[in-house]
Amino acid sequence: MVGLPFEKVAIRAEDWFREKGISILRKEVHHVNLPSTDVSFTDGSSLHADSVLIASGGRARTLPLPGHQLANIFTLRTFEDSQNIRKAVENAKSAVILGSSFIGMELATCLKKNHSNLSSVTVVGMEKVPFERVMGLKFGQLTQKVFEANGIQFKLQRTASQFKGQNKVESVVLDNGEELKADIVVIGAGIVLTSEYLERSGLELNKDGSLTVDEYLLATKKRQVYAAGDIARFPYHSHHIRVEHWSVAQQQGRVAAKNMLGKRIKYDEVPFFWSNSLVAFRYAGHASTYDDIIFQGDETQMKFIAFYVEGEKVNAVATVGVNGAVAAIELMRENRMPLASEVRRGVDLDKLLHRKE
Repeated sequence: MVGLPFEKVAIRAEDWFREKGISILRKEVHHVNLPSTDVSFTDGSSLHADSVLIASGGRARTLPLPGHQLANIFTLRTFEDSQNIRKAVENAKSAVILGSSFIGMELATCLKKNHSNLSSVTVVGMEKVPFERVMGLKFGQLTQKVFEANGIQFKLQRTASQFKGQNKVESVVLDNGEELKADIVVIGAGIVLTSEYLERSGLELNKDGSLTVDEYLLATKKRQVYAAGDIARFPYHSHHIRVEHWSVAQQQGRVAAKNMLGKRIKYDEVPFFWSNSLVAFRYAGHASTYDDIIFQGDETQMKFIAFYVEGEKVNAVATVGVNGAVAAIELMRENRMPLASEVRRGVDLDKLLHRKE
């Protein structure tokens, strides 16, 4: 989005893979043959494998609304997507982003910061406030104020119903009939897991298309089939969860690779992610449910820690403008997080981490 060449965003150069003896096949998988674990491709070829890692992630969710075929309507998932958006936005005056969670908010930040030719950037979201589903109502309210102070507009508790234009998009019609001028539209409505080929493989998928794995990231105990990243639903405390962040995928990939080579290493990392939007924050733990969010710090200056608690247990911690996320990870790993009642009285996570038992 800011014009970085592919070499700057690639994890590794292709020469690195060649030097390590790693072959990259640019083919589409049709299915994994079980119980043999051989891989069959759509071109009719196949590849023998002693073990397989499923790490096919997901693709950006599209919105097949009337007018969706118009030019300058994008999703953001690949490097090519970012280049296409960047080219289209150069001559744009107004941008509409559909989605008020991580992709949408980070994209709004990038467009506002780097493209002064845009007279309006509008975020349309289904929630009451941005980030509400994951981060909570109050966190979203605080975030929205910062974005609005930087000139970004919101249309919340709304959805798009139609795209209008001749050859290119010119406006977005919302479900209440309001029409937003738009020279460019980017859809940030989450992902659809790429797992259709696994149905042909006989692997049991969850309703969302994910694969449930055990603590070693094995998707089936009968054969050496592992899963990692967005597609893997892994054990965390008393239930299985998915985390759509590249840091988790990276950690799981390393663990799966070692186990594919014969080791027995459990994936027991504390989930962690971050977002670098106008409100940059770090998040440690996992809180699909919580009773309360305890804020500690100065909310007016956007320097605080938010504790997501259920009963007396702190399930997750989010930090904005202050330290504490790294300490929270270590405390969770060591099962030394303070109780909710202790948090309400005031705690310093960094001091607590270094305090001797």
